[in-house]
Amino acid sequence: LLMAFLLKLNTNWSSAKIRILSKVKDAASKEKLQKGIVKQLTVSRISANVKVILSGDSFLEVLNQTSKDTDLVFLGMPDATQVSTERIVNSITEMSASLKATVFVQNNSMSDSIPILLSGD
Repeated sequence: LLMAFLLKLNTNWSSAKIRILSKVKDAASKEKLQKGIVKQLTVSRISANVKVILSGDSFLEVLNQTSKDTDLVFLGMPDATQVSTERIVNSITEMSASLKATVFVQNNSMSDSIPILLSGD
């Protein structure tokens, strides 16, 4: 989020819109995540559109449906120290294949699908 905000300080990106998209599988998670994201945006004084998508589709399907025409996509990656390098490379390749440009950011606070930062009350 901070990286997208900082990028907007550049004159070439100053008119860009920040969209935060997240996918969840159940309504309870959707509400909790939506409130957490909005709270963090308010605290950080960052303007962004938030959309939490309730879907049984895979993350990759939702990513392709919602972001294929986006100029730049930031994707948080969980700690992958327990995963083979080949699997990581394959995942990155698969996620970015249909996107224009992608920035992968390691996010060690990810626990399941809700980042730890947003999981508290």
